[in-house]
Amino acid sequence: MSILLTGATGYLGSNLAKRLASEGGDLILYARNPSDLPNISGSGRIECIRGDLRNIATLRKAVRHCDMVVHTAALVRMWAKNRREFYEVNVQAFRNLLDLAKERGVRRFIYTSSFMVLGPSNGQALTEQMLRKVSSSYNDYERTKSQAHQIALQAARDGFPIVMVYPGVIYGPGPLTEGNLIGNLIFRFLQGKLPGLIGNLDRKWAFSYIDDVAAGHCRALERGVPGRGYILAGENRSLKDFLLRLSAFTGKPRPKLVLPYWVGSLLGRLGTLKANMTGVPPQITHEVVKIYRHDWAYSSQRAIEELGYQITPFEEGLKRTVEYFQNLLTSRIR
Repeated sequence: MSILLTGATGYLGSNLAKRLASEGGDLILYARNPSDLPNISGSGRIECIRGDLRNIATLRKAVRHCDMVVHTAALVRMWAKNRREFYEVNVQAFRNLLDLAKERGVRRFIYTSSFMVLGPSNGQALTEQMLRKVSSSYNDYERTKSQAHQIALQAARDGFPIVMVYPGVIYGPGPLTEGNLIGNLIFRFLQGKLPGLIGNLDRKWAFSYIDDVAAGHCRALERGVPGRGYILAGENRSLKDFLLRLSAFTGKPRPKLVLPYWVGSLLGRLGTLKANMTGVPPQITHEVVKIYRHDWAYSSQRAIEELGYQITPFEEGLKRTVEYFQNLLTSRIR
């Protein structure tokens, strides 16, 4: 049994690659820059294929000998100078990979979607069965992931053995990629470079520990019901709670400055304008500020019952994460 994994150089994908290898599977790792792959070892065969997701010829080569596909790769950013990249990577490349998997006749296709396609929760923890209440999208990432989600749902209706997973806001040890939102926040906090935050700190996020999410993917590969989606989230905690725990674990005071949403939006527009001129990614965009206005809380009950999904207690996961980034910061200073 051979598993094709995309996104193995990313924050989630690198963790998942190690886990799949440790479980003895034969892996085909599809990566644009194989030199960025983590050290992976296991009893199974591990092969790496260099290629861009948008290159259908190399995608076909990768799919040729696989029995199952785990597609975690995506353009996870708040901004890109060429906005069309979001569609090319998150929608078109996914559609191409799906078509090639159908031709190959793969036994199982795990698609890593996003909690954002389910919409903001605003007062209740959402489940997979609830209809999205907000019709508009807040940024290019959410818009294109929502488009890809509709393609995945149609494939499920057509009888293709696809299983969708929806990770929450992932945190935990791992590389500081653009998609590692919490890791970057913690690292900047430890450096003293997080002067303030934006908006209502009582808003809740579904904090999802990286090891739990990776394990959830493996369980979905084994036990997921074709055509179903599974939320792989964690404890729903407020940003205020996150900062209080972060301060307690580090001994550093939490940021006192909390900017109103309108100020954050103005700064985001200015940051985006500057990024468009310089090509340097902004720290915040006005579109992300719109996301901060909402709760993003979810229930993982279906995954717990059907996949055996387990949730690491928030305090325990955050403590491990803080220790990891403290060690990383220390090593960089030396």
